[in-house]
Amino acid sequence: MYFGPGGNQVHSWLLRKKSLHRYVGSLLIIISLVVVWGLLLYQPLNSYIDLKKQQIIAEKSRLTNGIRAQKKCRKLKQKIKTHTDFLAGVRNEQGSDGYISFLAGQANKCGLILFSCSQELKNAKNKSCLTCTLQGTEEQILAFFDNIVASGANVGCSHVELSKEDDQFNCSCSFKFCSA
Repeated sequence: MYFGPGGNQVHSWLLRKKSLHRYVGSLLIIISLVVVWGLLLYQPLNSYIDLKKQQIIAEKSRLTNGIRAQKKCRKLKQKIKTHTDFLAGVRNEQGSDGYISFLAGQANKCGLILFSCSQELKNAKNKSCLTCTLQGTEEQILAFFDNIVASGANVGCSHVELSKEDDQFNCSCSFKFCSA
């Protein structure tokens, strides 16, 4: 108990109250402290934790998307290396003709993927008859044929076959080169 020089008014007021009122008052003070703690500390901390959980989920999804993109890039690098090796081998085989390198250059200008370019078996004696398989969008394929026409080369296209997969087209075509 507090015994000061002038006495304590709050202490003396509490001593005059019934013990039931003192217990109810103490209980109300404890409840009000819990409510204030819940409103001022617990709810903001809980909201902050939820926000961080959402950020973690977003980062995980970005990470998985990045991993998928890396896998696709590795596959594309392998395809590019394979096609580059193929084109280098074809250039070595064709010698000075330059027909395949002409078609590869036109396809490269238009952003097409050149899958294969080979001689037709029925015209094996005529080295200027080639069959090519390309992949790209419709605009890229049309630009490819426009570039061939605009180049002024003596090229004839005897066969074109298109098939669509999603937003990409596969184009198989036969070219005949005329040397003037």
